Amino acid sequence: MRPLITGMPGILIVMGRNREGIAELRKAESLDPLSLIISADLADALCIAHLYDESVLQSRRTLEMDPNFAIVYYELGQAFVQQRMYNEAIGNLREQSSSLEVMRYLMLISLTLTPLQDARRMR
Repeated sequence: MRPLITGMPGILIVMGRNREGIAELRKAESLDPLSLIISADLADALCIAHLYDESVLQSRRTLEMDPNFAIVYYELGQAFVQQRMYNEAIGNLREQSSSLEVMRYLMLISLTLTPLQDARRMR
């Protein structure tokens, strides 16, 4: 389960045109560098494109702007999970404040399902 990247970047990414979608998001970010939504969408797009290290950096930049922006913890956790960095993903959950319970549960579900999905792929 992933948050939805909206607008043209989201359409491009759904079509598998990740580079173009990321370029659109970078352009949007340059026009509105303080937008938490654009920054989080860029982190998500980078993760979808398997650019996990860049996704982690983007997520951290977003958290520097607002450490209470819950969706970014999900994005950061996803980048860690995709790299099988489960301890970092769990540490990411611990960093969240108690007001972010919903995002914690989403991350826990993801942490549970990812190894199961990996096992199915190996069959």
